[in-house]
Amino acid sequence: MRAIILAAGLGTRLQPMTHFFPKPLLPVAGVPNIVRIIHHLKRSGIDDIAINLHHLPRAIPDALGDGAQWNVRLRYYPETDLLGTGGGIRRMMDDAPNAPHIVINGDVLFAPNLDAIITFHDAHQALATMVVRPSDDAERLGAVATTPAGRVGRLVYAGDRALRPLHMFTGVHVLSADIRPHLPAQGCIVRQTYIPMVQEGAPLFACPSSAWFCDLGTPKDYLDTNVALLRGHISLPHYTPPPQQRFIHGEARVNGAPHIGRGVSIGERAHIEGPVHIENAVILEGAHVSRDIRNAIVCPDGTAITP
Repeated sequence: MRAIILAAGLGTRLQPMTHFFPKPLLPVAGVPNIVRIIHHLKRSGIDDIAINLHHLPRAIPDALGDGAQWNVRLRYYPETDLLGTGGGIRRMMDDAPNAPHIVINGDVLFAPNLDAIITFHDAHQALATMVVRPSDDAERLGAVATTPAGRVGRLVYAGDRALRPLHMFTGVHVLSADIRPHLPAQGCIVRQTYIPMVQEGAPLFACPSSAWFCDLGTPKDYLDTNVALLRGHISLPHYTPPPQQRFIHGEARVNGAPHIGRGVSIGERAHIEGPVHIENAVILEGAHVSRDIRNAIVCPDGTAITP
């Protein structure tokens, strides 16, 4: 099994944070989200990982290198023009055309049981398996519903609209090698591959997961997730909240007796100066703070985002 991490997105909803960092490098409780994904893959025995790049394309390779520090192999696939989920996946699968792949979005905090998902995929002899979860907002997010056998019988507007219950797609999926010819050279895997599969009755299955899930795509979701993790309100496999419910990078500078409260993450080379009060905040790498910060994200240029 080979893994693909989708990391090429522009991150427009997270601007101005993504002026400085691609989305997958943004820290979650002090650790870049893409590093959390790599750890989760490695724990599941997957150590060959492909990553596509577009926005700030040197940032991720410069930060992660070849993966040797985690005993994995990282391979990078820059995209001059965005290829979309289908095109990007197809290009990365071309280097291992006979291998099955597990695909994960680089901007989602989600640690499902990958062994169980792969077992489900193999047992159903699926061409592709979408990992789904219950959601009250599934209709808006792209409804997925299955037949009693677990086959996807409804996806967005395709298939049997009477099928219930509705789930949302998490962005994690397992792909058999045989799906590669069905992927577009450029475009969306859901619209251009999965919806036609539903319409044709092809073996597309859905595996439900109850693992905690968060799309980190907006400043509010990003800040709320950091605060919740640091304060211990979220249970994430292999993560224990720090005793003081805050994270301060070893290379951050803290001067002037500030009060750093709970739910705070302070990044590498950040500088906290003066008797300021900071609580429920993410201070990104290289940021300088000399004023009170509450319920906000501070960017390297000093911009404070209050979702």
